[in-house]
Amino acid sequence: MPLRFDNAVIERFFATLKAECARHRFATRDRARRQIFEVIELGYNRQRLHSGLGYLSPAEFEHWLSSDTIRVQRIGARSTLSMGPL
Repeated sequence: MPLRFDNAVIERFFATLKAECARHRFATRDRARRQIFEVIELGYNRQRLHSGLGYLSPAEFEHWLSSDTIRVQRIGARSTLSMGPL
């Protein structure tokens, strides 16, 4: 049986997208597509803090993942990532 919160992340995304774009009337579909792209790529993906990423933006999280200061710790069956010297 699926959990009732399965769609919470995507519902939040579409609520944000709707809040940013639905109040506009676009002259063409192309202009609407460009606006949606800008909202997603320049705002949502690069600036918005995501709780699932430790309250980092996706850009910050990707930078953190690619840095040399990441350490993977094995604790029992779980692995955790932490920042700091190796």
